[in-house]
Amino acid sequence: MEKQILNKFELFEKIKDIELFEVNPSQPQELTISRLLGVVKNFKLLKNYHEVPITILGYSEDQTSVKPIDEPPAVGWITELRIVGNKLLCDLKNVPQKITPLLKNKVYKNKSLEIYINFSFKGSKLGPVLRRVAFYR
Repeated sequence: MEKQILNKFELFEKIKDIELFEVNPSQPQELTISRLLGVVKNFKLLKNYHEVPITILGYSEDQTSVKPIDEPPAVGWITELRIVGNKLLCDLKNVPQKITPLLKNKVYKNKSLEIYINFSFKGSKLGPVLRRVAFYR
């Protein structure tokens, strides 16, 4: 795990292979492998042109309990998305060091994906795009 110093107050880390979602073929779901493939494709297409998805704790837009007030409501930024088998995995960067063990030890074991279903970019409809992921208990 690579540590980075983004400011003089806090250490940040990278985390690899966080499971975000598992498709269960025996249960009907809105998120199918096909839709997740679209999310991954659009992530790769947009990651150099559009704000990358963030991760948060809970559902609140107010994340001041984990970040200073003058920073965005994020406990990490998604740098990679991929499908392995029937699972959607991600890599994160800029995760505050105090949050890393909580995510790695699955204290926040539940995840909620916020997806724009019909995202448009520069006049083109792309389909599903990941906005952010909420980790919660």
